[in-house]
Amino acid sequence: MENNNKIAISPQIINTMEQSNDPWGIRDKKSCFIYANKAYCELLNLPHNYNIEGKYDRELPAPTAEFEADFQSHDRKAEELEKKIYSLETHPFGKGQILCSYLFELYPFYNDSGSCIGTLFHAGKAKDFSLMHLFYGKLPESIMFQAPSEIFTQHEWDIIFLFLQKYPKKQIERILNMSYRILETHISRIYHKIGVNSDQQLEEYCRLNNFHLYVPERFLQQESIMFS
Repeated sequence: MENNNKIAISPQIINTMEQSNDPWGIRDKKSCFIYANKAYCELLNLPHNYNIEGKYDRELPAPTAEFEADFQSHDRKAEELEKKIYSLETHPFGKGQILCSYLFELYPFYNDSGSCIGTLFHAGKAKDFSLMHLFYGKLPESIMFQAPSEIFTQHEWDIIFLFLQKYPKKQIERILNMSYRILETHISRIYHKIGVNSDQQLEEYCRLNNFHLYVPERFLQQESIMFS
């Protein structure tokens, strides 16, 4: 598969990705596809010899097209932080269009002069993280493992995540190993930072800003211990 003429990609990179059985691809800073290997096109169940170069997710004949805004947000985060981030994507994948999860690694992609010019991604079939045990209701189609904002501390993000999954305060105290007083102090700070006065307002604010799509990594690393 040839790469987009606008951004040159070395033949070594193209050949490496083409030989891989894992999905790989590169998008520019507008999330337009520069390149994607055969495995990625098969993952999306695109037509044979479909030319993905120069297209955006919304233009692809795939169920993932409607999630373009999420994918673009993920790309911008990787470019902004200039480090690898992860997203867990749950969609109908493959020839059978079976609903399953793939873990995507997104890297900032640089040109020869060291400037970030887009995002390189790699995907692999997700191991059983048992995320359904964490989520209240349906597992979201797109999950991020990088905090979407720096407004909260990591302790506050942990509380927000469990709050959005409808965990009672008693259980949040136990999971995070903190007292009722400390938990209430953290919640008051969260309220103050975003100018809300109730749990309902907090939930509305978080969902409006897609904070419900963020999973703190501690819950992936420790869930078998914490939630057994």
